[in-house]
Amino acid sequence: MPQLNTTMFLNQYGCTFFLFFVLLFFFLFILLPQVKKNFFFRKKINTKDFLKESLLIKKVVFIWL
Repeated sequence: MPQLNTTMFLNQYGCTFFLFFVLLFFFLFILLPQVKKNFFFRKKINTKDFLKESLLIKKVVFIWL
């Protein structure tokens, strides 16, 4: 297998590395914080609804007892 010099390597794989790091930057600093923020709000809303439902169930059970 012939030896590859640096310019040949960068010519073949430079764009691939650049695209990989751009996608990694986009994922880590733009997409992931949005997903975490949405997940936090959904979790907060779900726990509030769950607590309200559990209080209603407790009231109904207490009335029947």
